[in-house]
Amino acid sequence: MFSKLTKRDNSATQAEVQVSAATVIGVGCEIYGNLSISTPIQIDGKIEGDIASTDCVIIGEKGWLQGNVECREIAVFGQMTGDIEARHVHLQPSAVFSGNINTETLKIEQGAVYQGNLNMNPPTVEPAIDAAKEAKEKAKKEAQEKAAAQKAAAEKSATQKQAAEKKAAPKQAAQPQATDSVINPAILAAAANPKSPPELLQQLAYHKELRPVLAENPATYEGLLQWLAGLNDPAVNAALERRRAKKK
Repeated sequence: MFSKLTKRDNSATQAEVQVSAATVIGVGCEIYGNLSISTPIQIDGKIEGDIASTDCVIIGEKGWLQGNVECREIAVFGQMTGDIEARHVHLQPSAVFSGNINTETLKIEQGAVYQGNLNMNPPTVEPAIDAAKEAKEKAKKEAQEKAAAQKAAAEKSATQKQAAEKKAAPKQAAQPQATDSVINPAILAAAANPKSPPELLQQLAYHKELRPVLAENPATYEGLLQWLAGLNDPAVNAALERRRAKKK
């Protein structure tokens, strides 16, 4: 959707965005109350109330909104006071916004006015809609589950064998047990594995100590790399530099 909001200067005019809106609250129209909608909506009038949408919300240059917005993505050209929770947020040069933002990506054009707090989330992975891809993922999951079951059976057999050997030689000195490290080796290996699925890498990104490893993993997708770079973590930045150096 936001590709329609981008020109050479990364900004857009209201006229360019208007064609994508299925519902338009026109100039001079005032609504007092909450709205729930499943199609794109453009607000050129006045609304006092919350908006919940599964699609895109556009606040036109003459639009005025006082209330919270929860949607997939939002472009603000006019005035808004309230909180935003959306995957993508775009504040245009004419925007005047006051409130908190909870999003995956935020683009603020020069000239926009923004006052409030910001919370950036790791980008989500788009669900697969291709049947062949779904079948491939299902087969992969089944293979992983089968491998895990075989590994569990092998570990159980080894444990039973060790128990039998210990019982046969009760006077044998016990071997020292290895202690767990701060980072689980299996999780660390998954973070570095170039074959790890993007859904797993996304979940591992919530662990601060794994982020440098994810930054160097060739399987880490572009959206997650951009989010990692935005954290301004020295260890992550160093890992990203090593990643770029390997590509040269």
